[in-house]
Amino acid sequence: MKTTKTILLAAALSIGVAAQAQTPETIYTGTSLPTQQSWLEWKLDQAVNTVAAPVTLDVSNGALKYTSVNEENQFSQLGWYRLDQNLNLWTGYTIELKAKLIVAQKGSFNIQGYDNSGRGFRVSISDTLLTNQSDPLKATQTVAELTNDNDFHVYRLAVTPSSGVIVYRDGVQIGAFTLSTFQFDNIIENGGFEDEEYPDFLSNGKLERTSDNPFAGASALLMDSDGKNNSTIPKESATTRAFPLKPNTEYEFSMSRRRAILDNEWAWRDLGAYWNSQEGTLGDVTLKDPNERWWNNCFETLEWATGKETFNSDGSADKLTLRFEFPSWIRDDVKNTSKVAIDNIILREQHNFGPSLVP
Repeated sequence: MKTTKTILLAAALSIGVAAQAQTPETIYTGTSLPTQQSWLEWKLDQAVNTVAAPVTLDVSNGALKYTSVNEENQFSQLGWYRLDQNLNLWTGYTIELKAKLIVAQKGSFNIQGYDNSGRGFRVSISDTLLTNQSDPLKATQTVAELTNDNDFHVYRLAVTPSSGVIVYRDGVQIGAFTLSTFQFDNIIENGGFEDEEYPDFLSNGKLERTSDNPFAGASALLMDSDGKNNSTIPKESATTRAFPLKPNTEYEFSMSRRRAILDNEWAWRDLGAYWNSQEGTLGDVTLKDPNERWWNNCFETLEWATGKETFNSDGSADKLTLRFEFPSWIRDDVKNTSKVAIDNIILREQHNFGPSLVP
């Protein structure tokens, strides 16, 4: 399944202090690339990592055209930011832009910002929805349903001193939501397992959301080996997809987990982190060392535990992607059922600006 996004940004991105009714300051026009208008860029595309998706930019007729086509399990990122706006929640502020979304799936075109108190937002505009994804570990909130008529529309976000965000399209209010403590986006989709789908996780055993004692929110992900393990044919092979990383860039990873059953306690489950050049536990040979992070065994309680660490790719062909594996193991030839719950799994790039990345 391909993910396609083609977006035109026109010459109407402006920011003003709403409480004082100041004249909005134009901070981008579609006459040139954002980097030529004092914007800083972050990106992860095929030019940065050969396994990422290509991204194309074109400036013509007063608009910036941005196109990316991702193959199945492929990833790309392109964004621009400015740090000189001094947004102040106590006075309120507005953000306005003019855009035409030719094709854009959920989560592919985002607007985000935060103020000097560390509170902020992230909204996503797709073909049919405008959603609030300010906290990537919480359930996606639908702010408004949209009709894609293949035309430009003006979107305005008015942030009030009471922490409310009112959203307008072409001058008509279409929805509202509340600011939250700002977090940068999570590369792992639905890492809090609050939405129904968790497409970055695969297993030959059972994967299902559970409401039984989640770490946070309403749901966690239950990994059930279902009688399979790393010695059966086929193996259980619980894993994430492989995530492309930028070279020479720090990434933060964190995850909470707990045992979900007390019986059959000698069947346990590992966590391993593997680059594309490492076979890990998915191939015919189990090469898990030195990539083990933790195990789940009879000496652990049913309480939640959280682990954190950082990763850095040197950009070599051996470190283009990173994946996480959760193999289960058998003991005494008969104990082969492992049930582990995980929650709030985060993988994201460290930035040298903005609020703390991991809450």
